[in-house]
Amino acid sequence: MRRCCWATTWQQEGLTDYGKYYCQEIDKAVVREFNPELVINVKGTRTNRSGICQLVYHGAFEGALVHEEAQRAQEACILPWSYHTVHLTSTMSAVLQRELGSAGVAAAQAALETFAVRFGSAMADILAGDAGTDFDVLPEGR
Repeated sequence: MRRCCWATTWQQEGLTDYGKYYCQEIDKAVVREFNPELVINVKGTRTNRSGICQLVYHGAFEGALVHEEAQRAQEACILPWSYHTVHLTSTMSAVLQRELGSAGVAAAQAALETFAVRFGSAMADILAGDAGTDFDVLPEGR
């Protein structure tokens, strides 16, 4: 991938040192969650000083179903940035609450408040408003 909203945002916010860990692990974790038998190698990410993000999916394009899915228009397969941001926020908030109880809830709320200061309350409302989304299934038509 030559363009990456994640890498751009990490850099703009001075958070690349943290983002590099996210970028190194997130795709492997997502693939593992959907199908533990699929293997992904992250050969490089922009946040880890690679010119482009290089991800190798082993075994992902075998079988009729996957082949048919690969034939769909690329635009139909791409979810909006807001979906990914809400997913990340929701997941991290749930983990913080599960692991830390009320302190985790307070940490998630503080993060949302910081987000609102940096990006505006309208953007924070998007994150908070979609917090009940079921991320265990893809949206209709995806």
